[in-house]
Amino acid sequence: MLREKNPIKRRSVTKDSEDIPLEVKEETDYGTYEIPKLLAELEKLYKEENWNSQNKKIQGIIHLFELKFQTELQNKKEEFIKEGGNEIDFYYRPKHKVDFDVIIKEYKQNKRKFFQEREQLQKLNLDRKLEIIESLKELINVDENINTTYKRFKELQESWHKTGPVPRAQSNNLWQTYKHHTEIFYDFLHLNRELRELDFKHNYQEKIKIIEEAEKLSKIEDVLKASRDLNTLHRLWKNDLGPVGKEHGDELWKRFQEASHIIHTRRQEFDKEYDNILEDNLKKKKAILEKMEGIRDNLPKNHNEWHNTINLFNKIRQEFQDIGQVPKANSKASWNKFRTVSREINHQKNIFYKSQKTEQKNNIDLKKNLIQEVKDILEKENWKDFNDRMKNIQKDWRDIGFVPRKLSNVLWEEFKAICNLYFDRVKSGYQKINEAEAAAYNVKNEFVENLKTLSLPSDIEALKIFYSERWKQYKHRSFNRKCR
Repeated sequence: MLREKNPIKRRSVTKDSEDIPLEVKEETDYGTYEIPKLLAELEKLYKEENWNSQNKKIQGIIHLFELKFQTELQNKKEEFIKEGGNEIDFYYRPKHKVDFDVIIKEYKQNKRKFFQEREQLQKLNLDRKLEIIESLKELINVDENINTTYKRFKELQESWHKTGPVPRAQSNNLWQTYKHHTEIFYDFLHLNRELRELDFKHNYQEKIKIIEEAEKLSKIEDVLKASRDLNTLHRLWKNDLGPVGKEHGDELWKRFQEASHIIHTRRQEFDKEYDNILEDNLKKKKAILEKMEGIRDNLPKNHNEWHNTINLFNKIRQEFQDIGQVPKANSKASWNKFRTVSREINHQKNIFYKSQKTEQKNNIDLKKNLIQEVKDILEKENWKDFNDRMKNIQKDWRDIGFVPRKLSNVLWEEFKAICNLYFDRVKSGYQKINEAEAAAYNVKNEFVENLKTLSLPSDIEALKIFYSERWKQYKHRSFNRKCR
C-alpha cells in the first residue's frame, strides 16, 4: 500500500519487550523489609505517575505484607491466650493494618479506573478506525481529480497509523478489513498507471533500504539486538509499505528472507548456547573480582601508586559492568561481591588521601621548624659552635616527606638563603653582625651577582682599569660556601 517516503528514517528501531535482556537489573529484596517499610514502599509505588508499570512489584509487596501480618497476628493471638485471654475475645487491628486496608482500597479503585479509561480509549480508537475504513470505501466513488483522491487516501493512511490500539478481540479482523479496502483502492488507482508506477518505485526503493538494513544486522555481533531490530524491519515491510512491480516482488522478498534467515539461525544457535554463555560470563566476572580483591589486599603505599591503581580499578570495574548476565542463581551474589569490594577499595583510598593531608601538614610544620631553628642559631653569640648541627639540619630537611610543590619552593628559597648566610659567615670569619653589617652584606652579595652579567673589556689596559675600579668598590672577600 502507499505510504509516505523514507519510513525507515521516520521510525526509529526500538526494543522488543519480549526479547531476552542483555543485562539483568538488580531487583529489590522486599522480603527483608519490615511491615512499616513495606507499607511505605507500597504507598510510594502506587502513588507514582507510572504506577501501572510497577504493578508486579505492588502485587509482590501486598503478598509479603499479608504473609508478615498473618505471622504477626498469630503471634499476638498466642500471646493473648498465653496471658489468660479467651480466643473468642481476641481482636487485633493495629494502625499499620488500617493504613494498609486504606491503601489497598485506593489502589483497587485507581486500577479499576485505569482499565476502564483504557477500555474507553480503545473503543474510541475502534470507532475512529471504522470511520477511516468507511472513508476508504467511499474514495473509489468520488468524482474528482485522481491526484486529489490520492492525497486524501494518503491522509487516511496517516490517520490510521496515528490512531492508537483497539480492543484485542477486534484488532486482527479490523486490520484485515483495512488491508482489503486499501488493496481495492490500489486496484482503482490502476486506472491511473502513472501514479501507480510512482508508488511502485517508492515502495521498491524503501524495501531496498529495509533489505540493506537487514543485511547489515546479519553481520553485527549482538544477536539479540539484531533479532529485535529485524522484527521492526518486518513490521515496516508488512504494515507500512505497499506492493512493488510484479517483476521485483519475488526477488526482493527472497533477498529479505535470506538476510532474515541468517539472523534467525544465529538466534537459534545463541539460544542453544545461552547457558554456556551465562557460565562463561560468570567465569569472566569471577576473574575480575579476583583482580579487584588483589587490589584490596595489596593497597598502594604512595600517591603515584594510588593514581595508577585507581585507573586500573576503574578500567576493570567497567569491564565487569560490560559483561552480560550470569546464571540467575549466581547473579545476586556476584553483584553484591562487586559492590562490597568496590566500596572497600574506595574506603581505603579515602583514608589514604585524608592521611596524606595530615602528613603533608606535618611535613610543612617540620620544615618551618628547621627554618626557625637556623634563624635562632644565627642570633646566638656562639653560633660558630653549631656547624655540625647545621649540616644535620640540611640532612633532616632532605629526609622530610612530600610538601605541595608551590609551598615547597617558597620554603626552600627561605631555607637556602639563611643556610647560605650561616656558611658565608663561617667562610669569612664573621664574628657578630649587626643590622648595618647585615645590610652591607646584602649589598656586597648583590654586587657580586651583578658582576656576572657585566661584559669584560677586550683590551688588556682597559681590563686592568675595569678590575681595579670594581675591586675598590668591593674590597672584601667572596663567598663560596652554599647550602646543599
